[in-house]
Amino acid sequence: EFSTFKIESYEYPGLCIAVNYLEGDDANTIARACQNELFLSLDNCNSTAAEWYFNGGQLISTHCWMRGYSSTLSVAVDSLGTQCESYLIANGQFATSALVKEEIFVFADPYA
Repeated sequence: EFSTFKIESYEYPGLCIAVNYLEGDDANTIARACQNELFLSLDNCNSTAAEWYFNGGQLISTHCWMRGYSSTLSVAVDSLGTQCESYLIANGQFATSALVKEEIFVFADPYA
């Protein structure tokens, strides 16, 4: 059994770290948000974009996973890959095939 969780802001109660997603975003925008082209944001904690799964070593975005992207919560790095930036991203370029093969799970609606 697995469980997802949310990372709530201390400064802004009710807002959680989330993939930068708005209801109705097109497939291109979702791909960009899940493959480290957009910053993470603070969103309503009830949003599916704010759900994360901990696999024992990484935080995986359940929002991105359900849309076909293996994206982990990451600190952004500069273009040379040598220094950390001051913001977080959903990093889809970092995820490897090993992650996909070893972290297979099913999201099922028990009421469906």
